[in-house]
Amino acid sequence: MKRLLLMLVGMTAAITACGGGDSAGSCKTDNDCKVGLICDGTCKAMECTGSSQCGEGPDGGERTCAPIDPLPLSGMSPTKMYCTARQCSTAKPCADATKECVSGLCIPKAGPTEGAQDVPDAETRDVAPADLPPEAATTAKECNPCTTTADCEAPLTCSTAGTGKFCLKPCTSNADCKAGYVCYPTSSAGKQCLPISNDCKKCAYEGCPSGQCCDLVKGTCAPCLKECAQCTYDFECGEGSRCYKKQSSSVGVCVAECPSGTCAKGFTCGDNADKIKVCVPGEDTCKVCPDPAKPYQKSDGTCVECLNSMHCQSNPDKKFCDNNVCVKAPCTGSQKTCSDGQCHICCEDKDCPNNTGPCVNYVCKGSASACQAAG
Repeated sequence: MKRLLLMLVGMTAAITACGGGDSAGSCKTDNDCKVGLICDGTCKAMECTGSSQCGEGPDGGERTCAPIDPLPLSGMSPTKMYCTARQCSTAKPCADATKECVSGLCIPKAGPTEGAQDVPDAETRDVAPADLPPEAATTAKECNPCTTTADCEAPLTCSTAGTGKFCLKPCTSNADCKAGYVCYPTSSAGKQCLPISNDCKKCAYEGCPSGQCCDLVKGTCAPCLKECAQCTYDFECGEGSRCYKKQSSSVGVCVAECPSGTCAKGFTCGDNADKIKVCVPGEDTCKVCPDPAKPYQKSDGTCVECLNSMHCQSNPDKKFCDNNVCVKAPCTGSQKTCSDGQCHICCEDKDCPNNTGPCVNYVCKGSASACQAAG
């Protein structure tokens, strides 16, 4: 509790001290502007959900997407994040040893602060939950397991989905939901944002290591795809990005969202199928696999006919993907059709003959010879 209050005091002091030039004046670089603004001839505010949307400053300086307090201009929202000049990174720590790098900004480390008063912990004083700052709340966030709605932070409600009960966000359309979620009627409380798998996998609420994204179908963490990389789902793309698909296409490319209407060269801000503002690539931008016969890209960059059987459904005679080629028949011999739509020696441990499991990455690890025979 003490650390939270001191951190808030320190953040406010640091960001106030870091302010640059006049918030509405002319500028040449982002550093001429106050924290929370960027330079575009004049200092202006630019909303964001991820640093990839912020681009570079006029002088090539790095930018970051961060919550800003205090806000430099009226009309800016304390619940949103804004692009601003990056002050630090993992490779470039804060020069002042008393500060730490938080969301690309140098913030004073928590500790004794001049004028700060000891505040009793919540357990030792008569306090209502409403008295505590949001960071001190013990309520669960979106997709966290729950027992009742009282367990969830507002406006989330505790609803049944998939394998249990989770804190879910009310919605009216997919545009109200974050990447990888859809607005779907639940059995208990109208429409709510659900992962496309209709289940809150563990990584959805525990998160993933830096640079990795939660696969909301498999429930595992995987490296986030970069801009223009081929994708099937929004959750495959990094923070602040979506999987943009052309009409009637089952695959797309990762592009940045553009809530402020600004995109990098070669892209135009427009609506995707869910009416979410994204940077739509131009005709010559993001051409990954130009050959229509091999439109899908493997992780090694190779363009192939299919990555899974979903990519073969438009072919009436060849509906199965085997070794990246659409074929007529399902898997042959003792091979199995696994959840990725491809043929493998095993999908789970029970598929391994004579207890040669476990099945790891679709291969029986217990006995190499047995696995080879199964192939």
